[in-house]
Amino acid sequence: AVASVVINRWLDGRWGSTIARVIYSPYQFSPAGLIHKTTPTETNYVAVDHILKNGSILPKYCLYFRSGYCFSDVWEGYARYAQIDDMYFGYFTADKE
Repeated sequence: AVASVVINRWLDGRWGSTIARVIYSPYQFSPAGLIHKTTPTETNYVAVDHILKNGSILPKYCLYFRSGYCFSDVWEGYARYAQIDDMYFGYFTADKE
């Protein structure tokens, strides 16, 4: 689902014209600076390949995710779309319209 957020942001265009620019946009994906220290698992490769080949598993308006708390609890104007474990995926309500 995180890969879907990246693809949705890339297609949206507000975070950059390439996937790399989306991932490394300032203050967006804080773990991006640790990518060089991470060894992906086979499951990670399969998930990302699926998204790249088939498109996002989230609606195109789902452009955000948070861990540990839901959007509607903290950010006015944002709504939760789905929860996977302790990750919340959501959208700004104006983006859905």
